[in-house]
Amino acid sequence: MTVLHEIILNVVLFVPLGFLWGIPSSKWPRKWQWFGTMVLGVCLSGVIELLQYCFKRGCVELDDVIHNTLGCLIGFVLWRGLCEIERQPEKDNMISVDYQKYFEQ
Repeated sequence: MTVLHEIILNVVLFVPLGFLWGIPSSKWPRKWQWFGTMVLGVCLSGVIELLQYCFKRGCVELDDVIHNTLGCLIGFVLWRGLCEIERQPEKDNMISVDYQKYFEQ
């Protein structure tokens, strides 16, 4: 497996976690949502790396923690983007033309 492949897998692995983290953290102030997402990514990834070290499974690397945290943040950005799309009002009538004034005589 190439290095780029491992990086992509580490990032993608944590995207769902960041996305789902948006649900309970949506009631927090916005700056704490971002901070909480980062702490969650670092802590959970750190626990995984610590377990790999203790059980001598896999390779323990600091860049895995960084990439997993990045994936968590990307998932949270996707969640926030979805929330912003839902908040926008419907813009079906962006251009309204009053046709009656053209047919009145």
